[in-house]
Amino acid sequence: MSYTRISMAAISLTLLVASCGGSGQSASDGGTDRGAGGAMGGAAGSTASGGAGGSAGSGGAATGGGGATAAGGTGNGSAGAGGSGGTAGNGGTAGSDGTAGTSGGNCVGAGDCPDGACFQGLDGVTRCVKAMPPPLLDCQSGDPTCCASDAVCTHGVGGRCLPRPGNPCGGAAPFGNACSYDKCAADADCRTGMPAGATVSACVPSGAFPGIYVATCIYGGCRTDADCTLHPGGQCTYGNAATHNGMCDLRQVFFCAYPSDPCQGANTGCQTFLFLCLPQENYQGRICSAPPPAYP
Repeated sequence: MSYTRISMAAISLTLLVASCGGSGQSASDGGTDRGAGGAMGGAAGSTASGGAGGSAGSGGAATGGGGATAAGGTGNGSAGAGGSGGTAGNGGTAGSDGTAGTSGGNCVGAGDCPDGACFQGLDGVTRCVKAMPPPLLDCQSGDPTCCASDAVCTHGVGGRCLPRPGNPCGGAAPFGNACSYDKCAADADCRTGMPAGATVSACVPSGAFPGIYVATCIYGGCRTDADCTLHPGGQCTYGNAATHNGMCDLRQVFFCAYPSDPCQGANTGCQTFLFLCLPQENYQGRICSAPPPAYP
């Protein structure tokens, strides 16, 4: 009789355990798994609990699913309650944007070049430029117009004390130095002086090209290589202008030079060394031409 009571208690305990719903599974990192609900029905007269939903891992985007509803017991047991949903994880922090670099060169404005100017070269790249003036000449005694340093050049903007330039068409070499000042501050300042046939006017700062020591207006038919499309391989070039009817009008311009030009460089391809390879009147390509006349 005692043996029978023990067996019945064991059976009741077994049935009571079986009536409880299964626990939900924990979601792995990322919270993509869902918790499993209680699957077993309760014993007679008891209520089966639904399994708890799995909790989402850190950074998870998915919400844990509820447990499946347990089936009713063979007696008067109620159906198991549904499992609770898992908690969604916190989203990750978005990375910060990278710092934008400068546009195509080493400067974007005058503030980037405290000792010079920011200038777009003929290749389209912006760079800081600064002129290194040539050595000054000695001043002759009794010449009040000769300067000895930039400090005395105060009658204009960007004053520089420079050796007096010689006549481009010959003549005696000048003596002493003279003050030179900026001729422009922006491209717009050069438009009124644009010669016939030119399509580009640019205020070129000191140091942008050899021989330019104060801001100077330069004219021509291109501003960057991208403007030279008449033939393949075009490059916008700074150099001597075309000569006109034996006149002494030596000046510097921007023109397009092409690999297909009949002459290259200073006079390569010209039949006589007396001719120079100079741009055509329309600034498109180069031809061999007589230089400006040199007067004694």
